[in-house]
Amino acid sequence: MDIFQMSFTGAIFIIAVVIVRVLTLHKLPKKVFLALWGVVICRLLVPFSIPFRFSFYTGIDMIKRMLAKRTVVSSPGGMWSIPNIENGVSTGEPIGIGLSAVSASAIEIVWLAGMCACALFFTVTYIKCRREFKMSLPVENDFIALWLREHPLLRPVQIRQSDKINAPLTYGIFRPVVLLPKKTDWTDETKLRYILSHEFVHIRHFDTLTKLVLTSAVCIHWFNPLVWVMYMLANRDIELSCDETVVRTFGEVMKSAYAMMLIDLEEKKSRLTPLCNNFSKNAIEERIVSIMKLKKISLMGIILALTLVIVTTTVFATNADSTAVSQAQTAYVATAEEDNSQTARNTFTEQELLAKYGTYGISFDENGKMRFNGEFVRYFRDGAELNSNMSSVYYEYLNEDGTVDVHTIRNVIDNGDGSVNPFGKLTEIVRYSQEEFEQRNLSDLKGSSNSVTYIAEGVSVEQGEPFVARFSKYKEYGIEYKEREESGIGNVYYHGQLVKKFIDENKDGGIFTYQSVDGGEIIVHTIYDEKGKLIGVEKGSN
Repeated sequence: MDIFQMSFTGAIFIIAVVIVRVLTLHKLPKKVFLALWGVVICRLLVPFSIPFRFSFYTGIDMIKRMLAKRTVVSSPGGMWSIPNIENGVSTGEPIGIGLSAVSASAIEIVWLAGMCACALFFTVTYIKCRREFKMSLPVENDFIALWLREHPLLRPVQIRQSDKINAPLTYGIFRPVVLLPKKTDWTDETKLRYILSHEFVHIRHFDTLTKLVLTSAVCIHWFNPLVWVMYMLANRDIELSCDETVVRTFGEVMKSAYAMMLIDLEEKKSRLTPLCNNFSKNAIEERIVSIMKLKKISLMGIILALTLVIVTTTVFATNADSTAVSQAQTAYVATAEEDNSQTARNTFTEQELLAKYGTYGISFDENGKMRFNGEFVRYFRDGAELNSNMSSVYYEYLNEDGTVDVHTIRNVIDNGDGSVNPFGKLTEIVRYSQEEFEQRNLSDLKGSSNSVTYIAEGVSVEQGEPFVARFSKYKEYGIEYKEREESGIGNVYYHGQLVKKFIDENKDGGIFTYQSVDGGEIIVHTIYDEKGKLIGVEKGSN
């Protein structure tokens, strides 16, 4: 995934967590929301994800594929094809008319400049605050010394005072410092206990490190407003979780006193103090309401909280399972093939065709007729002849009144298993020669849409040379190919049962299909693991 795909999927997850937060903020432990924000951060910063059958994106992909099959838009010339869609994104040429490497580089430069500016802002602000904090003085009194002895930590902790702040805060990861206002009432030991307990919870939970990671996510995804929403809410939830821990430590009888202390410490902040944990007026009402509504968590509540975290994470933090999508698509194709009407066939829209071929000289006039460098196109073909009996076709166009025939030139990709994918990167669109134009039989072109089944980025066969070698790799999974002597072609069997159609769609989007000459009643398809290795064959829906 690139940075924009990560940002988009992260934004979907953020919306889901915000909805959960709004509905359950005062009903679940606040650590639940911190756990969810942690998974969101992983989604934003880790450039890969685990495919999952019940992922939100699996459902989206299934819907897209089904709509792609159902939606019919008239294609210029009337011929039809099926666009190749994988994980909800077209695997053909980049969508967008005239999108070039130059514009892509410009976008990357803007993103990088924004990230650097954002990181510089947070860094400079933090350094400025740290310089002021270093001017603070250590607190030396009996109560503070006793507190430090009673609450030992593996990391050395300092408690200092400064006249530059009006509310307590904590900063530092390996050598944390609790910074208190110089005007603190050192005789009010109850209030001091609450404050120090709150700050020590921040230290034990490594909340400063959490805020550093949050800030990193904001800098990388600075262009995404939902990431800024996450930053704000996650910081709130850090404070809410800390408040909850303190209240449970001292007992619910002190809720009112602790809430009053928060009100007393409310301040009008005049500057940003990033990477610090502090009492502030931000969302103070939310904190007080949460404290007053805090109740003992039951076993059932803990189970529900864990279930919520697991379900939300597995649904929104995972990728689409291409195997599940492929199975659903296969089932739909099997059903759609029973309908021989034109509505069962998907077409490319004019905009999609321009996106794919527009930079290579293809355009359309106001009547929807295709042109190539200004000349009307009679026949356009994006396909390949693998041999005399096997065709691979992505898109065809026919207009009897056209004056030129054109075709694509693509790179051929070696699949490494003895087969090739003829639909590599599109490099050029060229005219057929005048001699080929004149010799081409127009009646053959009119019937060409019935000679093969058009399946994007792959090979679809109705006639072909012997396929014994081709089908040998499926034999261990119950597939057997039997050739008919009189014709040189034959039937496919699955555990002895005649197969109507065999479909092999690999992880890279390539498709190989075969229809038995004697019909058959079942459709079977291949199964690949996450690494693209063939692991089985199974029946689809008829």
